[in-house]
Amino acid sequence: MERKSWDEYFLDIAEEVGTRSTCPRLHVGCVIVKDKHIVSTGYNGSIHGHEHCEDAGCLINEQGRCIRTLHAEENAVLHADRGF
Repeated sequence: MERKSWDEYFLDIAEEVGTRSTCPRLHVGCVIVKDKHIVSTGYNGSIHGHEHCEDAGCLINEQGRCIRTLHAEENAVLHADRGF
């Protein structure tokens, strides 16, 4: 079996992280990496402590975007800032 590249490895992890998404419309995962070490992960979903789209439904604005959720990248940065 051929060993995966680092990029493939981290992309696979991001895809798996995306399975935790609480958005019924789209599942996205993010992995923040520094020097081949995972700093943080995140997935698209509601702000911590707020209702999830899968429970309360999506809040769609005039541009057709859900305003209840954060992007996976935003959540990953917030988690990194907490020291996870």
